[in-house]
Amino acid sequence: MSRPLQRIRPADLSSILAAPSAAFLKIDRFLHAGLLKVLSDASPNEGQELRRIDAFTLNNGLSTETTKFAWTPQLTKRTIGLAAVRSCVWGLAKTPAEAVALEVARIDRRAADGREQTGSLALYLANAPRGVRGTAMALATTYATDLWCGLKWNEFALHPTIGAQDDVYAFRAAGLLLRGRAEVKTQVAVTGETGTAESRLLILPGSINQSTALVLGSSALAAVLCAKEGLAPARMVGWFPSSGQAVVLPIDRSILTRAALGIVRRTHVEASTPLSAQVA
Repeated sequence: MSRPLQRIRPADLSSILAAPSAAFLKIDRFLHAGLLKVLSDASPNEGQELRRIDAFTLNNGLSTETTKFAWTPQLTKRTIGLAAVRSCVWGLAKTPAEAVALEVARIDRRAADGREQTGSLALYLANAPRGVRGTAMALATTYATDLWCGLKWNEFALHPTIGAQDDVYAFRAAGLLLRGRAEVKTQVAVTGETGTAESRLLILPGSINQSTALVLGSSALAAVLCAKEGLAPARMVGWFPSSGQAVVLPIDRSILTRAALGIVRRTHVEASTPLSAQVA
């Protein structure tokens, strides 16, 4: 899945995200059924839980040992950071640091009203030591600053969606749980169509690697399977702020099929590899 992936300059992120799409792919029942048929060849999962397919597992191993979720400063940065960027875009805050402070204050109010469930972000921050809380805010501020300064927001005709809900598709027949995400979604015009398609940005850690195309393709695949009708995402853009790299993956039928095949191959490879070798 390496050839369709195109390197781009991070300075061009906004213009590429907002550019009209010359091609479009309609999602219909035939495409939907065909993709599920490819995924049905996945290696059976020995565990009872569905095998999670997302950016983390594709980069770290589908059989990575799972542990009970617990908040850490590193895990809070995306949730708080995206909310902070929304405040900046909507003009509610002048800087990411101010926006993070406003968002944390809002979260604190939720914790104080007594309606938060155990394990929520609000209760985690409310009970965290001062140093942990400060680290969470610092990481969120860095995250929000990267995104706020990395895009030219005036290049978008409409306000993009920042931090939309993940696309989650459970394919129980193959034991798979596909999860796709995007930090930013924007509507773009489609040549020859009266409607619009989506252009999506994913913020990824590290640098471009051999799994990058599969990560972007599988996220688009999850979106298509969840949508069932309409238009597939026009393009997936991957941005690595820490290494100053960016790529774009135009989405068509072959890319979605290759993503499904890549997931199937990965399940077979990891099924035949001892866990100790996978996590070594």
